[in-house]
Amino acid sequence: MLNSAPLSKLSISVGILSPASTNGGTTDGVCFHVRVEQTNERFFTRCLEPVHTPSDRATVPAEIVIPTGTKALELATSCNATFDWDWSY
Repeated sequence: MLNSAPLSKLSISVGILSPASTNGGTTDGVCFHVRVEQTNERFFTRCLEPVHTPSDRATVPAEIVIPTGTKALELATSCNATFDWDWSY
């Protein structure tokens, strides 16, 4: 959870470690979410599937516009079908 003075945007970078999708790694992907803590409203989701999408094998930057009035954010991840090889950052 990130508590701060009012912000209008947040810059993040997300990814999945290289061995999870190369040389036998078989991740089925990871999704990254940002929510407004007070309402649990999800306003950003980015899913990476590096086995099937080569551009998802690199660090992926994102600039997120924060809804007005947001006091706290929650950053979370979720797996697809399994947690196997889901080495995310």
